[in-house]
Amino acid sequence: MKIKYKMIFIAIIRVMLLLGTACDPYNAGGSITDWFLPNKEELAQLRIFHVAANNEYFSSSQYSHASGWRQDFSNGQRNYSSKINARRVRAIRTF
Repeated sequence: MKIKYKMIFIAIIRVMLLLGTACDPYNAGGSITDWFLPNKEELAQLRIFHVAANNEYFSSSQYSHASGWRQDFSNGQRNYSSKINARRVRAIRTF
């Protein structure tokens, strides 16, 4: 495997580990465990109901192995972005 692809793979693993634990701070010491990262359709619904600030948020939906879907809450655009890019996430609870 070439060095370039190794570095991309390592960066993707780091992002996946971060996203996998992104909801942990909301679990109140383990007593509340229904937090999750919404998919791209759920994020679009949150935007419609003005649930979050006007920022871009990564969803749990993948576009490809190296990219994920993001939702822009300021203008409603949904697009994909490299998982290497730093983005906000918006954890929500089961409803």
